[in-house]
Amino acid sequence: MENDSPVNKQPPANLTDSKGLLALITSDGDWPAKEAALDKLAEFATASDEAWEALLTACHAHDAQIRSHATDLAARIGQFSSSLERREQLCQLILSSLNDDDFSVRVTAISAFADRLREDERQVLSDAAIAAIARRLHDSMEDNGLLFEFRDLIESLQDSQLVGSVLVPRLIELLQGAEEKYVRCRAAELLYPRESVPGAEGMIIPALTAALSDPDAFVRSYAASTLGAFGPQAESAIPRLIRLLEDGSEVAAGALGRIGTAARAAVPALLQAVQRKRPAHYHDSPGSLVPADIQPVRQAAIALVKLNAHVGAHLELITRVLLHHLAVHDEESDWEDVAAARQAKDALGCFGPECHAAIPALLDGLRAEEWYVRRHAAGALVRIHPPPQHLVPVLQSILQEQRQIHGRYSGGDTDYVSAIEWALERIAAQESTNPREIAP
Repeated sequence: MENDSPVNKQPPANLTDSKGLLALITSDGDWPAKEAALDKLAEFATASDEAWEALLTACHAHDAQIRSHATDLAARIGQFSSSLERREQLCQLILSSLNDDDFSVRVTAISAFADRLREDERQVLSDAAIAAIARRLHDSMEDNGLLFEFRDLIESLQDSQLVGSVLVPRLIELLQGAEEKYVRCRAAELLYPRESVPGAEGMIIPALTAALSDPDAFVRSYAASTLGAFGPQAESAIPRLIRLLEDGSEVAAGALGRIGTAARAAVPALLQAVQRKRPAHYHDSPGSLVPADIQPVRQAAIALVKLNAHVGAHLELITRVLLHHLAVHDEESDWEDVAAARQAKDALGCFGPECHAAIPALLDGLRAEEWYVRRHAAGALVRIHPPPQHLVPVLQSILQEQRQIHGRYSGGDTDYVSAIEWALERIAAQESTNPREIAP
C-alpha cells in the first residue's frame, strides 16, 4: 500500500530494469511514482544503452509532463556523453522537441540546446543539425513564451554565425512586423550589442530607432533601453529619443545618458524634464522641490550628470531628485529599484568642486530619515570641498540640531549624526593634507 501513495516518489522495488521502469512511466499511475521511475531510468542510462533507448522512448510519451522531464534528463546525460551516437540522438531529440505541441517541452528543448552550446559541445553538432535547429527556431520565435527563453540561447551562440545569419534578422523581422506587442517587446530586448556579429549594429540600430515610433509604449521603452546599450554607436537615434523624452519617457532619458557626450543636444530637453513639478494636490515637505513623475525626472537628472551638464541653476533641483530617489528606493528594494538607486548614488559620486550649487540640497540630505541618503549626501559634500570656514559652522549646527532631536543612537549607520561627524573629519583631513577624500 505504501507504493500506492500519491506522495511517494520511490518506484516499486522490483522495477529495477529498463523495461519495467518504462512500463511504469507510461502507465496510468500517479506522477510522483512516474517521476521517480524516470529519475531511476536516467541513472541507469548513464551506463546502459538499453536504459538510454528506453529514456528516448519516454521522450515521446503521450503525457507532456513525461516528455518534458524525460527530455531534460536525456539532455543532461547526452550532453556529456562520450558516445557520438548519443550526441547525435540528442540533437534529433532537441529538433523534434522544438516542434512539440506542449509549451513546457519546447522550453526544455531550448534550454537543452543552449546548455549544450554553453558547455563547448558545438563541435559534435553537424552543420545539418545546426541548420535544422536554426530553421525551427526561426519558425517558432513568434511564440512569445518561447521567445522569453531565448536570451540564454543567444548568449550561448555569441560566437556562432547562427546569431548573425538567422537569429538577428529574425528578431528584426519580429520587431518590425509581429502582431503581438509582447513579441515585439521581447525582440527589442534581445537585439542588444554583440561583438561576435561584426556589423550587426548597422542592421539593429535602424530597426530599434524605427521602433521608437511603435504604437505601443512598452515596445518603445524596450527599444530605447536597448539603444542605450549601444552607447555612442546609437547617435543616429538621438532625435527620436529626444522626442520620446519630451513625451515623458523615463527610458529615453536613461538611453540618452548612456549614449554619452554625443547626446549633448538633448540637454535642453533633459533640463526641461528635471523641472517638471508635482501636481498641486501632492504635498511634499517644505522646500523639498521634488518633481512630479519621479522616474523620468530621475533618469533625466542622472543623464545630465553623465553628460557633464549638471552645473548651473538646475543643480540644486537635480541633487534633490537624486537624494529623493535614494530615499524612495533603498538597497533592500527589488532588483530594479536597487539598480536605479545605484545609478542615483553613482551620479552623486560624480560631484566635484564645480558643484557648489548643490550644497543646500546636500545639507538637507544630512537631515534625511534614511542613513544611506545621509551617507551619500555627506560624501558628495566632501567631494565638492567647499571652503571650511563656510561649511564647518553649518555642519556643526546641523550636528547639534540632530543630537537634540534624536540623541545619539548606537549601531553605526543607524544613528543620525555619524554621517555629519564623518564629513567634519574628512574636511579636517583635507585641510591638513589637502587630498581629495572619497566617501566609503
